[in-house]
Amino acid sequence: MSFGRVLHSLAASSRWSNRYLTIFFGLWGILLVLDSVQHALAEHVTFWAEPHIELAFRLALAAYAWLLLAVCLAPFVGLHGLTAWMAARLRSRPVRMAAHALRHTTLTIFAFLAFAFYFASWRVFSGGARFIGEEGVRFLAYNQMTLVRSAQDQSEGLMIVEIIKALVVAALFCFALPWALARVPARARSLVARAGACVLLALAVYFPIAFWAYAGRGAGEAVESGRYQLTMDSLRRFHRAEKSGPFAKLVGDGLRMLARRREAGRHVLRASELEPLIGLDAYLKGVDRSALRGYNVVLVLVESLRADRLRALGATRSVMPRVDALAERCRVFAHAYSQSTHSDYADPCSMSGAYPLRDDNHHYYDELRYPRVLVYDILKALGYRTAIFSSQDERWGNLNRFFTTGSLDVYFHAATFDGDLLVFEEDTDFVNFCKEQKTKAGNVDDPFTFDAAIRWIERVSEKPFFLYIKPQRSHFPYKIPAGFPRAFEPSEPDFSMYFGHYPRDKTELMKNAYDNSLRYVDHLLGRLVDRLEALRLADRTIIVLSGDHGQAFFEHGHAVHANLPNEEVVRVPLLVCAPGLVDPGPDERWCQHVDIAPTLLELLGLPPHPAHQGRALFGRELPRERGLYLTVQTALAHTDTIIRSSLKYTREYDTGAEWLFDLGSDPGETHNLLGARPDDAARLRAQLAAYRQKQLQYHADPAFYTNYYPPDHE
Repeated sequence: MSFGRVLHSLAASSRWSNRYLTIFFGLWGILLVLDSVQHALAEHVTFWAEPHIELAFRLALAAYAWLLLAVCLAPFVGLHGLTAWMAARLRSRPVRMAAHALRHTTLTIFAFLAFAFYFASWRVFSGGARFIGEEGVRFLAYNQMTLVRSAQDQSEGLMIVEIIKALVVAALFCFALPWALARVPARARSLVARAGACVLLALAVYFPIAFWAYAGRGAGEAVESGRYQLTMDSLRRFHRAEKSGPFAKLVGDGLRMLARRREAGRHVLRASELEPLIGLDAYLKGVDRSALRGYNVVLVLVESLRADRLRALGATRSVMPRVDALAERCRVFAHAYSQSTHSDYADPCSMSGAYPLRDDNHHYYDELRYPRVLVYDILKALGYRTAIFSSQDERWGNLNRFFTTGSLDVYFHAATFDGDLLVFEEDTDFVNFCKEQKTKAGNVDDPFTFDAAIRWIERVSEKPFFLYIKPQRSHFPYKIPAGFPRAFEPSEPDFSMYFGHYPRDKTELMKNAYDNSLRYVDHLLGRLVDRLEALRLADRTIIVLSGDHGQAFFEHGHAVHANLPNEEVVRVPLLVCAPGLVDPGPDERWCQHVDIAPTLLELLGLPPHPAHQGRALFGRELPRERGLYLTVQTALAHTDTIIRSSLKYTREYDTGAEWLFDLGSDPGETHNLLGARPDDAARLRAQLAAYRQKQLQYHADPAFYTNYYPPDHE
């Protein structure tokens, strides 16, 4: 090759690289503008508006977020340039045109997915003050079609707008903007490339220096930021990890995931503390069948039912009159708690008697290597008929894998329902398309669920039965049939909303809609109770009614559930109606959902099973200092909680935030006592850490879970 050709080749290469550097820095600048607009429009505090953070550190956070945008953009522009260079060297015109079409299609799909994630992450931030991170991506992967269906129910128009927005921006980034930037005059391209490189270098130098300069500064100074009380040092780390931006959150989570090691701490769990595994036959040998009370069991978990919706627990209006009437015949626990704020953790606890904490991350029941003994496993072996009738799709979070033990006669839920799934007036029949495609979407309308459960009772009532029923109409967005009377008005939303997000000034309207949905479920529960009485089964049926979890209405800065374990989301009603076995009336003892399974065994005259980590509520005195343990692992929160003697301590692992409340004097959780009562905080922190370590060590070590039952935490 001649020297002239070499120079020509270098010049062409320089022009090519200059062109794509211009495209890169031009797109990067547009991304910075877009990101700044999103920060300005955000409904929750980002680092720009955080009053406790110094301006210099806010600029460092901006530099960090902008550099990560550049890191995420670089592969896209590099792929854009590389594929264009390769396609341009194809000699055949038809092949070259096909290659260009393929690369544009591929890049557009890639850009669409990236911007769909970007805008969805900002939507999640608006609803829960968190961007989508590692946990959120896993959640989307497990529940993709159900989430799309849920988005359609709540605001189909908004979902379409978000899709169109992502498509338009992706098209601009793949076609219009690169085309325009590539036609910038050569001198201007060189200026853009040099200026962009200088800005990028300045940011790369500034942000580590600023982070180093502020590291540890004000480490012991406590500040209040929204719903968090943190030290200044923790607040800075919190904003860098959680509030810098969608891509900063995702990249940061990815790096933490690579560096993370399973939490070990002290090895606090010993085999000598655990009960050895026994087979069901060995357990049944200890059963005195002559003492077995052949009562039927009906366990009802109402979706999102918070405690203060019942008259006996503080309701100021008649939301659920039939349940209120039932409560007069029940033991009503005033301090009952769900184990979690989200259904896939909360639902199994009442039947398994086991805590949901099994991993550092959200546990999706993929590997069920640990022992689980559900109430109906024992009852089925004793001749009971057993059934689950649920309006939700039990494939949500893989719940069906946990519940399927071989001991159910009937497992009725959305995936097994023969009829059409619940369709609202504005639905485009998407849900039934999903059902036909065997994807995870849709619910059964509650009347079908109750009717099917009643028909099943009528068929099997000659033998004792166990029935679990899970109505779903009280789930956000609280839609009920048009013909059902609405007791509380106004209740019809005329505004955009999605899970966790609606205008705060519409909270009273949303409470009315929620209460109307509970009134509808109450009506259906009344039909079930009436049928039990008509069949003369009521006097021989134990009814346990609770909420799977509660529901928030911005009492602590967030709505609905699956977020922090504040009282409105974890305190639930617990009614136990056992004619001739339990005296009705209020009960002030503290209890939790894992207590339901051992309580049912106790009421039926059966011995406790070592698989159950809860305590029976009637046969013996509960320990005065017992702890209640709650776990949340979602894209919105990652917490453990201990409640002991009215003190409630919560630790969030993503942020390091801690809360200590005295529920006896402050049931609304308005005063964080972390600084005022450091000894109590230290004691509960240590007890919660021991609980967490035991749970994680047990489920991580085959020597434990293949030979022993889970640990006792009293």
